[in-house]
Parts: sequence; structure tokens; C-alpha cells
Amino acid sequence: MRKQEQSVPALGLLEVGPAALRVVRRLRRQVLAGQLTVGMELPSVRRLAEMSGIGVVTANRALQRVESEGWAEQYVGGRRRVVREAERLARELILREPPVVITRVEAANARVGGEVEAHDLTAGFTQVFPRCLVRQVYLGTQTSSTFLKQLLREQSEVRNETGYMLAGMPAETKEFFAHAEVPTVVRGYVEPHINLPCVYEDMQEVGRMAGQLLCPAGRTVALCAEKLVGAEVCLVDGVRRAAEALGQTGPRADDFYVHLPAELDAYVAIIERLLSRPDRPRGILAIRPEYALVTVQVAARRGIRIPDEVQVVGLHHHPMYRFTHPEITSIGPRSMVELGRACAELLAEVMGQQPTVASRDIIQSTLVERGSTRGGM
Repeated sequence: MRKQEQSVPALGLLEVGPAALRVVRRLRRQVLAGQLTVGMELPSVRRLAEMSGIGVVTANRALQRVESEGWAEQYVGGRRRVVREAERLARELILREPPVVITRVEAANARVGGEVEAHDLTAGFTQVFPRCLVRQVYLGTQTSSTFLKQLLREQSEVRNETGYMLAGMPAETKEFFAHAEVPTVVRGYVEPHINLPCVYEDMQEVGRMAGQLLCPAGRTVALCAEKLVGAEVCLVDGVRRAAEALGQTGPRADDFYVHLPAELDAYVAIIERLLSRPDRPRGILAIRPEYALVTVQVAARRGIRIPDEVQVVGLHHHPMYRFTHPEITSIGPRSMVELGRACAELLAEVMGQQPTVASRDIIQSTLVERGSTRGGM
């Protein structure tokens, strides 16, 4: 026997405190994400308290609020269950609230062609946060903790729910956000000692895929920044695996990574010298899009034929790779929309609770062969 059925939320919703409301919002998002479906039981009061790191009284208030919103109902002698209209009601309730503010904190050099990527990531965010405002902050590698503290202070003063997505940040910045205990997800690898959730590619597998294309022609190098970020250090292991499978000697890290300075003129000059050498590499893996684009430009100026004399692979499926001649082969996530959704799902979880052990999700990498490698001709 059930309590009297209620098809719409009560006119006066139960007032609850901030901690309970965070849990309610997380449960609503699970409904929209298909994690809580019609007929499923919500956690018991005690279980919800354990899962969310809140007290039993707060957990009980959260479940009472859910029931007052109309998208779950309690059966006599049982737990609350999700009703048939749950998805519609959850969406309507979320749309009545102020939009979630998501701040994307990225490396300053990520600006190249970033508008298209930002559009797709935001499309993924909105699948989890139907109403959200996405703002962009670019940081240099030497950004001070004072600036980061000011950034968090400004966000703490707004009434909206807030969260952060980090990309291309050094370990020190990730550690700062982890210690601040603000809702944060990392797009990319997170070092084991930092307890932040992340969505990342298996860089060893990415290196292996690149090595299968590039190693048959001869020596392969990776163009990277002065300081490697996260799992970029594993690329050489993947390339080494590919080389050894071909019966070749795999590269050493010292020979594989070509570190480039931040200034445009400086790293263009290094790429010029690299390609002008008699023993120039036959394969180039560009970790950042600007390095791939400059490599193609320098090769054209010097009359170096791509892919006959040098093959080029860029990381991530950057939109600019389709507008060069030849077009640039790339390895990266299949869809930036999917990547945005995956990051948003983890962010939604930590908005409801700070995890004891952060989730680390691997997103599949795909290869798009174009004219800059022989397989793409």
C-alpha cells in the first residue's frame, strides 16, 4: 500500500539546510543522468548519510525534501522509490534554480582554436547541468597561490552552485584545489597522491597508437612543453612498445621528448632547427596543437614533404587540424561532448559530497588518419 499519489510537487517545498540541499541536487542529477530510474529505491537514511558524509538527521531531511518535491514517494514499511514522472519533475525543479557556475581553468596556451572545443564541452556539461554558466580562466604555469585564493574567494561570494574543471595544470595547482576542498574535476591525469576526480586518456595506449604509425619510418620524437603534465611522461612507454613490436629499439625519454619554451618565436626556431638537421626525425608526435600546426608550416617553408619525409601526429582532435595542407592525423577522445559529459558527471558527484577516494575514469582514445601520415593518404 502506498501513500497518496502526488503527480506534481507541493506548493510549499520543505525547507532544508545547505548540506541537505546539496544531496537533493545530486539525487536529482542522478535521475536526469539515468542513474536513478522509475521504481528504483533511494538509499536508506543511514546509507545516504554514510555515502554523503553528512549526519543522519541531515540525510533524513534530504529524503523528506525529495518526497516533498514529488519525484519520489515512500511505500509503507519501505524506502522511497522513484516515480514515473521523476525525470520531468527533476528537470523542472533544476530549471527553477539559479544556474550552476562551472569555471574551466586551463593552461594559457590552450587558447589556440579553443572556441570550438569550448562549445562541445559545454554541450556535454548541459546534459548533466541543464542550466549552467561556463566561464573560462587561463593560467600561466607560474600562477601564484594568491591569485588562486582570490579566484576561489570571488566564487564563494555568489549564491549559485559552483564547480571547477582543471585542464593542463601542473601538480601544484591540482594540489591547491584538492586542499581547498571545492568541487573540482580534472580533465586529464591526476597524480596518485592528489585526491581529485579525473577523466583522462591512457597515455601509454595513445603513445602505442602513435608509435604504430610513426616508428616504421624511423626515429620518432614528441614535441612538448618545458614541463610535462601528468601522464604525458607515459607516452614514451607506449611508443617504445610499438617500436619493440616492430623489432626496433624503443626510444629513451631523453631522446624522445623535445622540450619547447613558451614563447612563440623561441619554439618556432627550435622546430626549424630540428627539421633542418640531416638526421631529422622521421616521425613527430605533437603534444599540443600549436606545435603540430607550426611543424607543418615549417616543413612547407623548407620544402620538406609531409608525409613522405616526415610524418606528423597531433594529440586531440583539434578543429584546426582539418585546415592545414596536408591535414593532420590526430589521436584523442572520440567526442568532446562525451568528454564534457563525463567530467560533468564526476563534478555533480563531488558537488553533493567530497569523496574519500576520488574517481578516476579512463575515456577511450580514437585515431583519425589524415594526410600527415602515410596511412591517411
